[in-house]
Amino acid sequence: VAGPGGEAFREAFDAARARAGMRLEEHLGRVELVSLTGNLQVQYFPKPEMVQRHWDRAEVRRIRDGILYPPDMSARENPEEKLRKFLGEARVMVASLRHAEELAGGGSDQNGAHQTLGSQLLRFLNPLHWFRQLMALAFVLFGPIAKIQVLVNILLNMCLLYTATLDDVGNPSVYPVSEDDHLYDYAVDYHRFWEIISNVHMVATLFCSMMYVFGLAPGHVKDKLISCEKGVDDVVKLPFVQSPVQLPGYVLGAKLYLQDKEVLYYLYFAGITLYARFEHPVFYAFAVLDLVRQSSLMRYVIKSVTSNYDQVATACLLCGMILYIFAVVGFIVPDFRNNYTFEDYINCNNVYSCFLSHVAYGLLAQPTWNTYGFPMDGAPGPLAVAYTLVYVLFVNLIFTAIISGIIIDTFSEMRASLNEISEDTKGRCYICHLEKDYFEQKHKDFREHVKEDHNMWQYVWFIIYLEEKDETEYSGLELYVRDCVRQQDVRFFPIKRARALLEEAPAP
Repeated sequence: VAGPGGEAFREAFDAARARAGMRLEEHLGRVELVSLTGNLQVQYFPKPEMVQRHWDRAEVRRIRDGILYPPDMSARENPEEKLRKFLGEARVMVASLRHAEELAGGGSDQNGAHQTLGSQLLRFLNPLHWFRQLMALAFVLFGPIAKIQVLVNILLNMCLLYTATLDDVGNPSVYPVSEDDHLYDYAVDYHRFWEIISNVHMVATLFCSMMYVFGLAPGHVKDKLISCEKGVDDVVKLPFVQSPVQLPGYVLGAKLYLQDKEVLYYLYFAGITLYARFEHPVFYAFAVLDLVRQSSLMRYVIKSVTSNYDQVATACLLCGMILYIFAVVGFIVPDFRNNYTFEDYINCNNVYSCFLSHVAYGLLAQPTWNTYGFPMDGAPGPLAVAYTLVYVLFVNLIFTAIISGIIIDTFSEMRASLNEISEDTKGRCYICHLEKDYFEQKHKDFREHVKEDHNMWQYVWFIIYLEEKDETEYSGLELYVRDCVRQQDVRFFPIKRARALLEEAPAP
């Protein structure tokens, strides 16, 4: 099954599965590999059980999306560089799968049937054994409880939207009703319902937060430690020190742990939930931001705003400086002071209040001059007209256009890059780097090629298969691929080659 001579096995297996109604893809993987001698060989292998159990988990999907949609499109143009990065991400994916397997308790009791009664009794009395079993159960429940938490979060905010108001003393409350009100009985039932859903939301949020912070986050730290390149991520430049200092392993782990945005998010989310549950229910409104994590489109929009935050911040700072200059001019010129308004508001009794008025109202509104401050015709003078024109030109037009233009251009670039990656994924094989048109010229099905022959994820499964297999049982090709993977060597990938074409593809 796992050797290059698996073609005969495939034919026999195809006939057997046709009779039994089985799907070969559920049990067997297939990859095309280039041997040390340069021959293109087909390798069949059993699909690892770890893949079957945890391949669709959110953490694994996140890594897969990062491989398919990298931030730098240029890496996809060079097949060797692209596949080298693919091997690095594959190591992270394998580590994430192994961590999920550990949390799920996989492999911990495989030899239980062969243990003696005494060893089984000691294991039964071991608190660590029960902790692992509890973590395995929590890991299984993490996904369903997270979905329940999202639904209850939406329900809470819908109730908050329609029933939150001020009580008799002016404090925010959820449907306050006095005892002599005819709706008092209804309000009591509603408060019971509110208590139930808020408690469910709190328990689900705390469970998900603790599960991630203490269960999944350590695995992500392991993934990052694997992907760290020596001299880049494990060193730090200290002041008054000539050379960088290498961080100890535990310090680097703590640094990576605190840099995990998901850890900070879950801590924030748990804090908001507890404060809203026991203090002010209106703070559940901040919990609605959890929906952003559930929507890739929302994350995409936010990323378009935050990716060029330095340019936006610089433009805002420059705009603030210009507004400060206008505020000073409007204060020191007697004919200007308190003689124009922004939407009928101005306060220029001092420079600070004048600056705040310009910032709060002057970004979108232009100066409107009072007629009583000018000669009898009531028209502003030439200096006031020039002041208004310059203000409208720089503040209302240029700077607002610059800030919005940065965001719009960033969104357009990201959308163009996403479309380019999508077209590249649909029109070119990730493994062999051959385009769809070339397969059509050879009258071959490109979709079947990328799904069956060069399925990129089956190469990850093959790496897992090699790690689980005893090295003494390796074939020559498997030993060669194992060494290439450890050295980040991509020579075993069939670049510009495909078994379905039965001939060499043209040079790139």
